[in-house]
Amino acid sequence: MLEDKQKMIARLTGVDSSKKTYYTELKKTVEQLKKKIFN
Repeated sequence: MLEDKQKMIARLTGVDSSKKTYYTELKKTVEQLKKKIFN
């Protein structure tokens, strides 16, 4: 789980840091985490 978080952060910070892109990626990541948690 911690490794996932680090990868996620790396992905978010590695992405072009325009807010729009950041929030889009963040939303995707949150959805993925929800799926992992609730499955």
